[in-house]
Amino acid sequence: MNDIVVQPITCFEGKGAFLVTLFPSITKGIVTVLCGQKKGENKILVVHECLLCKAYGYENCPYIKEGMKTYMLHVQKTFPSYEVLSRTVKFNPNWKQIPIPVGSVEQIKGEKDDSRTELATQHH
Repeated sequence: MNDIVVQPITCFEGKGAFLVTLFPSITKGIVTVLCGQKKGENKILVVHECLLCKAYGYENCPYIKEGMKTYMLHVQKTFPSYEVLSRTVKFNPNWKQIPIPVGSVEQIKGEKDDSRTELATQHH
């Protein structure tokens, strides 16, 4: 699973509180990953569902990994854990398209710590 590399094609900001990153699907169409800070907690809430998640688990999904990285670059903050809400994201025309954030999570941390972010999964 580690050899599948995905790159965002565009990003949308919603209400200043979350980021939706769009990726080309490895099968067909577009894959969306919505990330935002979970209310009252220091973790990322990820709303996403795809065939790779079902086959290999959320912790191995390259879309989730890249979506969280893009979100952390957007908000210039790292998070110690994340939670996945398993559902598809429907596009909203009120979202504002923004440039894809660039950089590395290590730059945000200010260190070369490659620690893993802990996963908590919710299925709905």
